[in-house]
This record gives sequence, C-alpha cells and structure tokens, in this order.
Amino acid sequence: MAEDEIRKHTKAAISAATGKQHGWKHKLHEILLEVMIIIFAVSVSIWLHNWSDGLKEKKEAKEFLQGLKLDLEVDTFNLVNSKSFYQQELDGINYFLAVAAGQPLSNDSLAKYNFVFSASTNLEANTSRYTGFKGSAKFEIIENKDLLGEIIDLHEVVFSHIQVLDNVFNNYNATKTEPYVFAHVQLDNNFNIRNAEEVVRSSQMKLQMLLLKSLISNSIIPYHQKAIGKCKEVMKGIDDELD
Repeated sequence: MAEDEIRKHTKAAISAATGKQHGWKHKLHEILLEVMIIIFAVSVSIWLHNWSDGLKEKKEAKEFLQGLKLDLEVDTFNLVNSKSFYQQELDGINYFLAVAAGQPLSNDSLAKYNFVFSASTNLEANTSRYTGFKGSAKFEIIENKDLLGEIIDLHEVVFSHIQVLDNVFNNYNATKTEPYVFAHVQLDNNFNIRNAEEVVRSSQMKLQMLLLKSLISNSIIPYHQKAIGKCKEVMKGIDDELD
C-alpha cells in the first residue's frame, strides 16, 4: 500500500512540475507538498518493514530460547549421570587403594569394581540447535546480551572442557591402566582372576590409581558440578527472559 502511495504522489509531483496551467510558485508549492507526502510514505513503509522484521526476530529468538531450555534440561540430566559414573569410578579406585594398603580383597567388591580400569565415557551435549543458530548469524536478535554471553560460554567453554576431561580419562584408561591389568592378571581354569591383590598392590598400579583418583576428584567431578550449575543458571535466565 505504501508503494502505491509513493508512485501516486511521484506522478503528482511530476505532473505539477510539467503542467502549464499554473505559475512556478504554485508548482513549487505542489511539488514540495507531494515530496513531503512521499517522504512520509517512505518513512511509514520503512517503519512498518522494521516493525514486521522485529516481530519476526522476537518470535525466532523466543523459539530458540524455548528449544535451548529443553536441550539444557537433557544436558543437565546427562551431566548428573556422567558425574554419577565418575563417582562410581572414584569409589572403585578408593576401594582398590585400600586393598593396596593391606585391606583384604573381597570377590564381591572385585566383581563390583573391576570395570574401573577399562571404563570409558563421553558426554555428548545437545548442541545442534545452538550450532545452527550460531551458523545462521542470528545471535544479534537475542536482546539480553548477558544471557547470550552465558549461553555462548556454556557451549563454547564449559561443554568443550567436559569433552576434554572425558578424553583425558578415556585415553588414560586405554593406554595405561587397562594394558597394565591385562598384561599382569592371571586367570584360573574358570577364568577367575587369581592374582588381583598382587596386581593392585604393585607400585605401578598404585601410582596409576593415585593419578586417576586425582584427575577425577580434583578436576572431573568438580567441573561436572560447575557445568550442572551453569546449565541451571542459563535455564533460569531463559525463564526470566521469557516471562
């Protein structure tokens, strides 16, 4: 509609300028009037266009934040489970360190904790929605820049660091503890380990367990707790933004 008005008044301005029935003062007055109407129509058209784009961007931002919160709810659940996995790993290591210090080995505990020397894990955060939004260069439509910064930090720093810690743990078990155990355990005719205490009490195994314990208790579990807290903070920020 605004385009039609602009064309209409542009024709009127041209007609006033080329008409011969009025003097130049009258023509100038009509031309200026039509130009002012055109400027007003253009301004209204631009405002309507920007207003429409603004509504569209607000809708996109809201849908992104709503979807991101759902992703973070799943991520938080997975982080809690991952933290629980590492806590079980730590419990097993502490048990075997107690055996290494002289406590008798229980077959039930051996069966319960023998996984700790070959375990692996990998937290896969739900980042596809975030990555797609980032790739489409739409971050600027998020009005709350503090919240945006928290979202970016969570995905680019926190989740990435969790993956690094997982990789360090997996690599250590795959290249250190698991090969050592497989190289030194002895099995009886029923395929039961018959020298578990000897393996656990070896100096090299004790050192490897102490290093694993330090990694898990000082880095991995505390950082998981930080990541869980960060997810909750971002979800609360999203709720506050959408209220």
